[in-house]
Amino acid sequence: MAKTPKIARITHAEELPTSPLAESEPAHFYVEGKVQAVGYRHWSVMTATELGLRGWVRNRTDGSVEILLSGETATKREFMAAALIGPRHARVAALLPIHGSAEDLDQLPELTNSFRQIDSL
Repeated sequence: MAKTPKIARITHAEELPTSPLAESEPAHFYVEGKVQAVGYRHWSVMTATELGLRGWVRNRTDGSVEILLSGETATKREFMAAALIGPRHARVAALLPIHGSAEDLDQLPELTNSFRQIDSL
């Protein structure tokens, strides 16, 4: 089943919910804009690792980047605020949070004990 976003695109850090997800739930979102071939995935790995988050990042065929993160709520929000800016050459248009069921999350690549780049979709 395809995931359908249930909330609006986030274009500014002020639009991030104060507690985007429960601590035990991963944050799953797409990053839209000029985010491929600009070092966005590498930046994501470095930033998430510095923040102590777990998860993964991958390019999508539609030109966006997909991110799944797990960690403390405040730290996930900090990463998402930084993701709106990204690396120097990126031009982020918006974050698009994805809300799916637990069954949908089971269909995604597995979380590990680190943050990593995975194969493109």
